[in-house]
Amino acid sequence: MMGLISGINIDGNLIGSALGGIGKLAKDIRQAVTGEISPEKRAEIEAQLLEIENQGLQAQIELNKIEAQNASVFVSGWRPAAGWVCVLGLFYTFLLQPLLAWATSSKPPEIDTTLLIQLLFGMLGLAGIRTYEKGKGIARN
Repeated sequence: MMGLISGINIDGNLIGSALGGIGKLAKDIRQAVTGEISPEKRAEIEAQLLEIENQGLQAQIELNKIEAQNASVFVSGWRPAAGWVCVLGLFYTFLLQPLLAWATSSKPPEIDTTLLIQLLFGMLGLAGIRTYEKGKGIARN
């Protein structure tokens, strides 16, 4: 697997540096679990975690850019297709289905929107992460 990942060079070998950081972080976490850890070391570990997370996010952004530029609709079009499925499902559920029920005095089939909304929130980045970051005081404005 390392051969596959090392063959991908995004922004100065971003993936390789993220994996190297994960190895160092694992050793620091092992030290924290097995013994007493100073507040300075704890802050350093938390900073390393944030840096690794940021590196992973930057790598994902670069992959998204490359994917979006692909000429194949099966590579560049799957996110928009998933978004349109969510939008059409929500349109049907919240507008069309109630209007059809009112106009025809019958009950059209319902769509369970639980999964649609989860998918849409994930695609739009509407998760609890932002709230968590704000609470911890680490959010970027």
